[in-house]
Amino acid sequence: MLDFLYWFTDHGNSKIAAVVIFFLVFVGIIFYVFTNKDRKARYDAYRSIPLMDEEDLSSLNPARNDQSKISDDRS
Repeated sequence: MLDFLYWFTDHGNSKIAAVVIFFLVFVGIIFYVFTNKDRKARYDAYRSIPLMDEEDLSSLNPARNDQSKISDDRS
């Protein structure tokens, strides 16, 4: 076990280990983002947000609609 620590504290070896760890994290993030179809549909809807009117934006956020219903009921 102590040999591994000596191997890892060498700057040349720790750089290789860091590159491997960061690459695996990067691949994991890419896999997470592009595999779920529900997430893809949501991202496609978010892509057009800058072009939407305020009425269209309220349909994207159901929590915001609930808040507006509560404030309308109080009026």
